[in-house]
Amino acid sequence: MRYIDPHLHTSLLDDGVMMKIALTGMEACVIPMLHCFNGIFEAHASSASDVSFIKDRSVDFVLANGLLCSMAEHRKEAVNEIRRILNGEGQAYLSLGAGHPFGYVDQAEWDNILEGFKIEQGGSYKKKWALVSAKQE
Repeated sequence: MRYIDPHLHTSLLDDGVMMKIALTGMEACVIPMLHCFNGIFEAHASSASDVSFIKDRSVDFVLANGLLCSMAEHRKEAVNEIRRILNGEGQAYLSLGAGHPFGYVDQAEWDNILEGFKIEQGGSYKKKWALVSAKQE
């Protein structure tokens, strides 16, 4: 599996999550300038609130590290997209780089975001991260 994230903050990931990424065989990389790779692979530039080019339930792992706290608008839509693309066995790492007032997500919104997922690890607003999976309905 390949994962490409231009907003990857590996410095904020703890060793356990990094080990999980490595053990799942995921190749992670940071591409700061997609135009440098024009023609090498298919690239899409979009907001996290609309990744309609990704098929439903087709993603094994979503890394939203520091993403939601930096989105001034459309956080709800971004969370809905994560739920939509995550496959039944998949997981997502959600983290807040900064809490309110330095980031846009306060504790009530964080709790509301996590209600839509099954929490595998973490989840407290104080720690500002959670490893989640899709809720089985």
